[in-house]
Amino acid sequence: MAKTARRRQTREESQAQTRERLLESASKLFCKHGVEATSIEQVTEEAGYSRGAFYSNFETRDVLVCAVLERELAQSQRRFEAIVNGELPQNLLAALREYYVNHATDPQGCMLGVAIQMYAFQNSKIRTRIASLLRSDQIRKLEILAQGTNPLAGRGVTLPAEPETLLLALTSLANGLCISWMVNRESVDVSKVREALQLTFDRVTGLDGRK
Repeated sequence: MAKTARRRQTREESQAQTRERLLESASKLFCKHGVEATSIEQVTEEAGYSRGAFYSNFETRDVLVCAVLERELAQSQRRFEAIVNGELPQNLLAALREYYVNHATDPQGCMLGVAIQMYAFQNSKIRTRIASLLRSDQIRKLEILAQGTNPLAGRGVTLPAEPETLLLALTSLANGLCISWMVNRESVDVSKVREALQLTFDRVTGLDGRK
């Protein structure tokens, strides 16, 4: 039987694949070493490309950092939206609790965001752009959350604070717990990280039955 000829990638497809591999490699290295300690050479070596391939896709390391964050936030938004739109109203809060618990115990996703925010804190030239991306992400998640929580009001469920306040509190707590666990795994058990976030989430959302 004759073999089917493999379709050759277009230039656009090849460039998109190169860009994706560079973003994936940068994400891993940022989590492992931090942004400041990760060089362009390390990123290209990890991805299996040359410096020329890097500069064909990104003008500078800061452009790469923003692209990595945009990619991570887009993935996070898709996961968040799938939970909010995929759950029945009576199950929504429990599903959101699991989302934040998983975030706190996901070293790659959580630490990537922390690493980029620390880099932005230390580098004023990129800080405004990073802050803008994070704010856009928050706005989008609030829009998604509003779609899901509107039915809760009809069931007599009232959140104890504005959604924006809850998102800020839960995200900050998840990030802090993840850092504590990553830095001191010998003393901080991951089960305690999960328990701490579950207890806090249940308290602030009323899942624990307390007013």
